[in-house]
Amino acid sequence: HALNHEKSCKSNRAASPHCAHCVQQKLQGGPGRFAPMPPARLKISQESFDAAVQENIDEFEMERGEALESAIQEFEAQGVDLTGIIRSTTASITSEHPVAKAKEALLAVGPGGSTDAVVSALQGLTAAMGPASTSEAAEAQTVAERTGAVAAVLAVAEEATLNPPGGAAGSSSGPSLTVATAAMQTLTALLQSDGTRNAFEAADGARQLLQLLTLTTARNAGADGVQEFVGAVADAATAAATQHEDNKCHVVDSALAAAAIQQLRPPVAATRLREPLVHSVCALIGVLCISDDERPLDVVDGCVPGGRAFQNARTLAAKGKSGDNGGTNGTAVASLLPLLQRCADAAAE
Repeated sequence: HALNHEKSCKSNRAASPHCAHCVQQKLQGGPGRFAPMPPARLKISQESFDAAVQENIDEFEMERGEALESAIQEFEAQGVDLTGIIRSTTASITSEHPVAKAKEALLAVGPGGSTDAVVSALQGLTAAMGPASTSEAAEAQTVAERTGAVAAVLAVAEEATLNPPGGAAGSSSGPSLTVATAAMQTLTALLQSDGTRNAFEAADGARQLLQLLTLTTARNAGADGVQEFVGAVADAATAAATQHEDNKCHVVDSALAAAAIQQLRPPVAATRLREPLVHSVCALIGVLCISDDERPLDVVDGCVPGGRAFQNARTLAAKGKSGDNGGTNGTAVASLLPLLQRCADAAAE
C-alpha cells in the first residue's frame, strides 16, 4: 500500500481519499497537500543521563538534587527529548522506584499466594504506574521495562491459569479467573511505551495471551466475570499493538485476534453480550487495521513498509471464509470492516 502511494499519489501530487497515507497527510498539512514530517527530537539513554548527573556531583561538587536539575536543564537546552528518562531524585536508583518495589512485592507473593494477596499485589503495581500522559508515568514505564515487570505479570497470569490459587492444578476455578483478569488489567497499564511493548514481544506475549484466553474461557464458560476477563485480554492486546507494528503482526498471526473476535459470536456468547466487551474487541480490530507505528523502519522487524493494516484486515476476514475458528470470525470482521471504512472516510472529510 505504501509503495502504491509512492508510485501513484505522491508522484502525481494528488491526494486520494482512499489512501491511508493521503488521509494522514491531509490531516497534517491540509487538503491535497503533503506536509513535511517534523524533525525527530534527539534522545539519550538512561546511562548517558545518569553519567551526566554523576559528573555534576563529582566534578562540580553538587548535591544530588542540584545535579539532577542542572543535567535536565542542559539536555533540554540542547533539544533532547527526556521522555521516559528516570530523573526524579529517588527514582534515579531504579530499585527504589515505586514500580520496582511493587514488582518485587508481586514476586514475593509467590505461586502459593492467596487470590486476595495476588490481586492486591497486581493492583499495587497498576497504581504505581501513575496517571497516563504525565512525566511520572513515562518514567514509570522506563522502570517497568528495566525491571522486567511485563514478564513478571505474564508469569503470574500463566500461573493462575495452570495452577489456580486455592485449587488443584488444571482445575476450573473462580480464583483463577479473578487473578487472570487483574493481571490483564495490570498488563494494560504497563504497555504504554515502546520499551514495554518491546518487552511484551520479547516474552512472546501474543502467544501467552492466546493460551490464557483459550484455557480460561474453556474452564469458566458461562461464569460471571468471563466477559470482563475477555475484554481485559482484548485491552491488553490493544495496548501491546498500539504504535507497534511487530506486535500487530504477532497478535494477528498467532490467532489471538481471531480468538478474541470469536467471543462475540454464538455459541461462545450464549449470554447477552455486554457493551464493554464489544468496545474492547472492536478497539482491538481497529488498532490492527491502522498504520500508526512511527518508529524508524530499521527497528521494525519483518513488516512491510507502511504497515500491514490492510493485510491484517484481509487475513482476519479470510480465516472465517476458510473455516478457521468455526467460520464465524470472518463474518464478524466482514461486518465490521465497512463500518470502519465509513468512519475513516468521515474522519478524512
